[in-house]
Amino acid sequence: DAGLRLDDAQHMIRRALAGQPRNGAYLDSYGWVLYKKGEFDKATRWLVKAATVMQNGDPVVYDHLGDALWQLGRADDAADRWGEAIETAEEQVSEDGERADLKKLIQSARAKIDAVRKRETPSVAAVATDTQQP
Repeated sequence: DAGLRLDDAQHMIRRALAGQPRNGAYLDSYGWVLYKKGEFDKATRWLVKAATVMQNGDPVVYDHLGDALWQLGRADDAADRWGEAIETAEEQVSEDGERADLKKLIQSARAKIDAVRKRETPSVAAVATDTQQP
């Protein structure tokens, strides 16, 4: 997530996916590595796969997918995915109680949607500048 040693991370996640090709967390991680490398088309494909295999939904995957779609210039689709991130996170917070991580994601996703509605640039995840340095 820090954008460091992404080539190594990509290789390791590919190995994990070889053993568990329908593992949603691995699919999300692979898509996120591609996002961090600036490969938004590829990232989107992998993140869609992750969202598809995770039956109950994962707010982080929807948030990642929203960021990737935004980078592709698909603002409305991005806002829809951020909306799904909010909805899914709110359901999990109501079931699990206090979840600071999900509350932060909800706040961030709402800010992104508000920016899109105002035709402003949302604060999406940064792309790495160096994929090999620790």
